[in-house]
Amino acid sequence: MKACFSDQGEGPGELKRGEMVYSVRELSMRFGWSKRKVIRFLARLRLEGVVSTARTAHGSKLKLLYYEELCHLKVSRKSGERPKSRTDESFDVFWEQYHALTQQPALDIEAARKAWGKLTLAEREEAIGNMEMYLCLLPSIDRARSALNYLLMKSFVIN
Repeated sequence: MKACFSDQGEGPGELKRGEMVYSVRELSMRFGWSKRKVIRFLARLRLEGVVSTARTAHGSKLKLLYYEELCHLKVSRKSGERPKSRTDESFDVFWEQYHALTQQPALDIEAARKAWGKLTLAEREEAIGNMEMYLCLLPSIDRARSALNYLLMKSFVIN
């Protein structure tokens, strides 16, 4: 008995993301509480604006109003993908810019993304800002490190 992660079904028995069908008896068994305590608990959650409940022909429906925040994952309704965070956006800028300058094949993107996540904000800005300087200091563009090694070896730190 869990809330739906995605929309399920069509018609009157349809469940949207963050909704679940419940009965007071099932909840009392799951929590190990009396039915009266479950009813009071649900009333308090409704009063505090955490859930909403509705009776349907197929049973009672409970909607978690802050489901997105509770599961720490906002899913785009159309594509099913997470929206990009600032870290993802700055990594994408780095990734595109680095491969545009070096003309190297874009390999190991996930390993590079992990290395990017380990950098501080200042190091990330430095990695993007010092990219051209790093490439200018090389004797040949063929000697440029892969994007992953550029991040792992912190080649952007220019003394």
